[in-house]
Amino acid sequence: MKDITNIIIASVYLTLIFYLINTEDKSNPIFTNKIESTKTTDLIKAKSENNKIIIVFGAKWCFWCKKLEQETLQNSKVKENISSKSIKLIFIDIDEEPNLALKNKVKSIPCIILQDDDKEEKRHIGYMGFREFISWIN
Repeated sequence: MKDITNIIIASVYLTLIFYLINTEDKSNPIFTNKIESTKTTDLIKAKSENNKIIIVFGAKWCFWCKKLEQETLQNSKVKENISSKSIKLIFIDIDEEPNLALKNKVKSIPCIILQDDDKEEKRHIGYMGFREFISWIN
């Protein structure tokens, strides 16, 4: 009887996981629509065009990455501040570009790296509100 109960519980659990995966909000996934994910070649091109680059490492499944994009990086004050400093904002999905994440020693996401002339100036791990983000890049 105990085995049957465990099988039923496991089946319900797996069904719930499958349901949640297939019903996630696809209307606003991170790194698409508003801000595009970037490939390695795009990052190389951005480095050759700009002195300062902000690289945001994240993933589609990451709650804090989505929150960072929606509440901080889409904020008009943040966008204005970035463009006034001629900083290029680059998004790297760690699932699509794992080698790039390893190369940059990304151990936790969201990971935000400010580079100047291809040298890391500073790094922040985790979510930042828009005010904290603006003061971080200044």
